[in-house]
Amino acid sequence: MGRRRRGTTAEPPPECRGCGGCCEAFGHTLAAEEGDLARWRREERWDLLAHVGEGGALWVDPVTGGDLDRCPFLERTGPGAARCAIHATKPDMCRDYPDSAHGFHCERGVRFRDRG
Repeated sequence: MGRRRRGTTAEPPPECRGCGGCCEAFGHTLAAEEGDLARWRREERWDLLAHVGEGGALWVDPVTGGDLDRCPFLERTGPGAARCAIHATKPDMCRDYPDSAHGFHCERGVRFRDRG
């Protein structure tokens, strides 16, 4: 069963407050799926692929190979505000967050609709 792809606009879902809390809390614990890697190769996103480590681990420092503390594509736009610089092609794991495993609540407690 394939994943349903949501839109690839530069805007987050309406429930998202754009605080960046999920990117900071979980950004260093993610893994790219094979679909992500194939998409990034197709899109020639060498900037993203350079941050993929062994086993698809995200996000690694392309120079040292060490884990980064958070997603390097999170851009702070103000106090409590951020934007995803790769929103249109972000990893499926990010696109699907928050899911039922999180009770459809994000890191900051905002309730999202079931997108199933």
